[in-house]
Amino acid sequence: MLLIVITEPDNDNAVDCMLHVWYSSNIQQKHLELLEAKIRPPIENVILKIVNKAAGSLQRKTWKLGNNTFSLTLVKEQWSLLLRYLEVPTGVTEPVARHVRTAVTMARRDHIDRSYLAQLPPHRVCMERFRANGILLPFGESTEAFKIPNPSITPALSWFARFAADSVRRTFYQTAAWPMMDSADPLDGWDWREVLKTSSGLATNDLYGKLVVYLRRLFFDFHNVLQSHVLTFSLFNTNAGSLPHHLPKNNFARIEVSNIVDRAYLGIEKTLGLLGPLLQPPSVNPHAAMLTLFMNAIPEILSEKEQKNIAKPEMELAMQYMTKVSPARLFGGNMAAAMQTEIIKMMGASVLVRDVDKYFNM
Repeated sequence: MLLIVITEPDNDNAVDCMLHVWYSSNIQQKHLELLEAKIRPPIENVILKIVNKAAGSLQRKTWKLGNNTFSLTLVKEQWSLLLRYLEVPTGVTEPVARHVRTAVTMARRDHIDRSYLAQLPPHRVCMERFRANGILLPFGESTEAFKIPNPSITPALSWFARFAADSVRRTFYQTAAWPMMDSADPLDGWDWREVLKTSSGLATNDLYGKLVVYLRRLFFDFHNVLQSHVLTFSLFNTNAGSLPHHLPKNNFARIEVSNIVDRAYLGIEKTLGLLGPLLQPPSVNPHAAMLTLFMNAIPEILSEKEQKNIAKPEMELAMQYMTKVSPARLFGGNMAAAMQTEIIKMMGASVLVRDVDKYFNM
């Protein structure tokens, strides 16, 4: 995405290509042509220059593009693999790609219906349409021009194309080749409140139409910033624990580490020990900080008994904002009632009303 926005000076072309290469299962011919014209040549040039380098060696390439510097470090073999994400594999036609995708995205009907429970009816229609066609567009906009399987996704689909004739293996590949979970949603990671506030014209309930407008504005702003500021991007295809070997100490005002601070990953102590020295010292910047996301911290510190003890008051609090359901019906041990849609909604909503701050202050 960075190479697209840095190498394509036309704002409209860059934004449109970024949007669909990132989110749509199919793209237009003009998007593929942009990838071929802007992204492929510099990568092919790197491959030619490192052909005699040792296998497994790290190879870095730095491009000066306008005001910006873009640096990418990969193992030698990975540079060649990178080209696969710019071309549609032989045999992966639009019908094949659609079959592989929908075999995953439309398979678990019970799971899909349950995920729609907390959504407004018009939003369910938008979500169902995206599951079916995989193209991020305002509702009702034509998908006729989107005939090319997205090359950034299709390397995985080439497995299916290769073995599609084998009826024994067919089921495995049509479910295993699609590289994303069936719960993947283009709204993931974005602020729902900001998206819902975005105007989508007369179609006020067009959820993904709002997202398209929101993302286009965001990408336009990002493209403009790149044209007017001096920025450096350094990308490393490596484990976060190895980054201290590639980055200078005492250099960063902010380091965003997402949820690697959870115990299942590096954990907070190891993360601070490895990446903390990369922050600017207090004498240089007293506000230098590491931004963390504790996704699983509370479940990790609470025992099973403690989690059960807080479940009831949390659900009762959630009930104050939702359709009234009798507490006796909730906690009376009736398994049939527990499967009611209202109960499922409240189980999901109870986490939203949890006072997480008190657990970090314990």
